[in-house]
Amino acid sequence: MFLGIYANAIADDGKLMIRLFSTSISASTKVKVTSGHYYLLALSKNKKVIDTIAKVTSANGNSLLFNYYRLRIKVRKSNSELGWYGNIELRAANNKSSFSVVYGNEFKRNYNGSLLIYPKKKNLEVINKIDIERYVAGVVKSEVGVNRSAEFYKVQSILVRTYAIKNRNKFIADGYHLTDDVRSQVYFSKCDLPIINKAVNITKGKVVVDKKNNLILAAFHANSGGQTINSGDAWVRELPYLLSKKDPFSVQTDEGTAWSVTMDKNEYLNYFLKNAPQYSKNKKFKEAVLNFSQVNRRPNFVYKNFKIKLKTIRLQFKLRSSFFSVIPKGNKVVLKGKGYGHGVGLSQVGASNMAEEGYSYQKIIKFYYTGVQIKNYSL
Repeated sequence: MFLGIYANAIADDGKLMIRLFSTSISASTKVKVTSGHYYLLALSKNKKVIDTIAKVTSANGNSLLFNYYRLRIKVRKSNSELGWYGNIELRAANNKSSFSVVYGNEFKRNYNGSLLIYPKKKNLEVINKIDIERYVAGVVKSEVGVNRSAEFYKVQSILVRTYAIKNRNKFIADGYHLTDDVRSQVYFSKCDLPIINKAVNITKGKVVVDKKNNLILAAFHANSGGQTINSGDAWVRELPYLLSKKDPFSVQTDEGTAWSVTMDKNEYLNYFLKNAPQYSKNKKFKEAVLNFSQVNRRPNFVYKNFKIKLKTIRLQFKLRSSFFSVIPKGNKVVLKGKGYGHGVGLSQVGASNMAEEGYSYQKIIKFYYTGVQIKNYSL
């Protein structure tokens, strides 16, 4: 048994609870069974089954419509009203069952597993109850997409699983484990790509741990630009496995590597002067700002006793990364940068290039995360 983490990571029946459409609100939801069949169940206030409302199959083509009304849910099946209920579960009969869901005006999505629907604050809250491995596959598809190598999908599967288990209690006070957006991991659909499903199955149960056998913070970003950054420099906490290192694999292709932004010189300079008014008449300070250069990645801009984090500059001017140099050109400045994202942990472009070159998922993970191990968890 590995740390007992799996037993604590999931619901009583072995499922993760993922809130869907977590950045939207709507008083209506439309659901259609797309394969297999489901049982439409009425739940009590404490989410226990009190009645079976109907059996719904993909064969009959009927849609279910759920609407909020006065702390209850009105349920319709095509043109027939089925009743009013406090809480609803659309429970999958088996692992072959799947459904589509439209939440308000959002685009249709497709998922496996079961669906919970609760009335909340004059709207409906929808939660996918799903097996962790199927969740992992859905996240990998949503986060990474298609046209990657099998080995790269193995890397992402392990990182997604590690994150899910480590952060399993992030939203537990709200009645679910994780959300479907960037506050957790992007999870916009089930996975129907054989190459991803196979990668998830091959790495089933594998997670990444540090030297103390603790699950790591599995940080990753799009492209390091040739060098990752220490977690303590990008964020607050310094972690021994998230250290800056040269990353030649991220600059072997043009994918997200180089970028440039041209802006008004005074606009750029005035931001620094606003934060360092003591240097408003200092010519050398202005020259340092307008000729700032990075050969090796740096966490801060520093001039004597003034320091500002480059991530702050990145956020202020909406730059792709904090790995950039400044070139003055008349009344303009050109910010020439490398990479995309916060720069901590694994670079997805670099990892993909490593996989294409024949590196194993184990070597890729250990390249980007210092001193870690890949282990299995089990009940």
